[in-house]
Amino acid sequence: MHKYMPAIGFSKLNKDALEELLKEIMLRPEYQESAIDLEGNQFVELRYNVCDNVGLVLRGVYNENDEFILDYYYPTFYGQKISINNDVEVIKQTDKDNYHVMCDEIRLGVNLIFQLQNMGEFLRKIL
Repeated sequence: MHKYMPAIGFSKLNKDALEELLKEIMLRPEYQESAIDLEGNQFVELRYNVCDNVGLVLRGVYNENDEFILDYYYPTFYGQKISINNDVEVIKQTDKDNYHVMCDEIRLGVNLIFQLQNMGEFLRKIL
């Protein structure tokens, strides 16, 4: 199980229940987005909210039989407010089709690094 699943309320989820949840999301996602990156790789993201602003994101590809092949998943929180605008740097992970965002948070004095949530939109804008 993903080590951050307890952060969204899934601390007692066993492997079988997790597989059932992932299958359900693959069959009935609340939101689906797809794009192609600069290298020609297909990207598909399926989202499912478990409560307001909290959910799971599944990323992978569709094969030739139109079956979703899961690459990885992670829990997420969708923020609603913007408190400050800073410049960000988008960094592609080398081991999988994923992007991280790095932001120098002046008020905290640290660099914040997080996963890019709108990867499909980002890929369409940079092409």
